[in-house]
Amino acid sequence: MATPNVGILTTAGKALIDKVNSGQAKISFSKIVFSSMDNSKLSDMQVKALTAIAPQEVVVSSPETTLDTNSGETRIRATGT
Repeated sequence: MATPNVGILTTAGKALIDKVNSGQAKISFSKIVFSSMDNSKLSDMQVKALTAIAPQEVVVSSPETTLDTNSGETRIRATGT
């Protein structure tokens, strides 16, 4: 079982962030997906290996993104119904 209430960065996500940090890429948030996918029985390593979300019940294109210039954090917001 994956560690509860802890954000787990996928391997692909880590690779992308490494490219951003080295100046080789930029991140653009084009959509947010809401899913009923049950990951409760996956280990941390299995979650890290994920590359897709299914089913995609709600997809919000062009979510609102803001950069907190004090902390450097990007905030992503979307509402799904």
